[in-house]
Amino acid sequence: MNNQFITSNERSDKSFSKKSSLENETSYVEMECYLANTSKYGNLITEIFLIDGIVKNIIFSTEKPYVTETRLYTNKYGHETEKKQFLITGLGRYVLLILKRNVTLLRDVFRQRRFPPYVELFLDHVMDNKLGILIGVNCHYSDEENEKVAGVINEFVGSLRKKAQSKEFEKKLNGLNRSVRENHKNLLSYIDILFKQYARLLVLRVDLDYEKGNYIKDEHEICAKYNEAKQDFEHFLNNMRSNTLFDNMVGYVWKLEYGSFSGYHYHVIFFFDGSKVREDESIAMMIGEYWKEIITKGRGRYYNCNDKKEFYTRCGIGMINHYDTKLIENLKMVSEYITKSDYYFKAIVPKKGKAFGKGGIPKPKSNRGRPRKEKPSKHANPNSDAANLPL
Repeated sequence: MNNQFITSNERSDKSFSKKSSLENETSYVEMECYLANTSKYGNLITEIFLIDGIVKNIIFSTEKPYVTETRLYTNKYGHETEKKQFLITGLGRYVLLILKRNVTLLRDVFRQRRFPPYVELFLDHVMDNKLGILIGVNCHYSDEENEKVAGVINEFVGSLRKKAQSKEFEKKLNGLNRSVRENHKNLLSYIDILFKQYARLLVLRVDLDYEKGNYIKDEHEICAKYNEAKQDFEHFLNNMRSNTLFDNMVGYVWKLEYGSFSGYHYHVIFFFDGSKVREDESIAMMIGEYWKEIITKGRGRYYNCNDKKEFYTRCGIGMINHYDTKLIENLKMVSEYITKSDYYFKAIVPKKGKAFGKGGIPKPKSNRGRPRKEKPSKHANPNSDAANLPL
């Protein structure tokens, strides 16, 4: 599927107006087929994700859904007449595609849920503008109907864009991002505290997932699927206390997300005392296997990020010394992803459900023992202890 439909919480720089008609037509067909498949398999949450992506493209594009073009026609008597035509653009096809799917039914399916802000804005605007006559119909109209539809849709999109730029909507987005900023600030402080306590940290990132097909099919499954993931993860965290695999772990942070086809999953960063353990790939693999075989009894799967460190352009996992400012900076960038805005949270997590958490603050270590070694100098004697410091 075309990448422009991979929904993110950041504004895409891509614009429909920069694409050719052929690209828009192809993308439209791809999206229509994909939405048909999500409906076929009952994956309504995925449909919300994709609609969110379309709505953002509508809002951030400057293209009109319909454009006018005047053409000359010659009748059988040889007289030329001008005729105004209303031509649908790629953007217009997307607007009609959403309306065609009767998106207002999503409110009936998810009565107790809050939608992502852009989807909520779109649904409210549909109802405010009384577009019911366009909902659930196909995209084929007579010339007279086409002129009426073109005017309605162009006006609808124009006013939708104005609402998206309003102070009221901006305030709503800022409110949703407030907790995200607080979580990010706390996590950065947590990382700094850990490096004050430990000269080296072995940092692991493991994604704890479920096998495909574990997605939500209707609102009634939200609580069941969420509770399944929550109970498994709580079991996992509680067992850390007695599992020797975690003896040298000094901290952790986790983020709950929802995937289109595998459902709920956790991104987890583990911090181990780097003076006591090495071989991050092996430890991460054992953690993943523990989740898969012991905690979920084969229902789960995992992704070992440490086993793929060479694929990260800015790697912030593995062994990190307290003086490795570049690696620590990369690690903090990873933490930004862990705490990023998740506008789908209210739609996929029951009330009072948590989507982010971290371990406790470690107790201060005794100052006894060898002092920390500083970063080796570029001009250090190759036989000195500093030059042979293990990295």
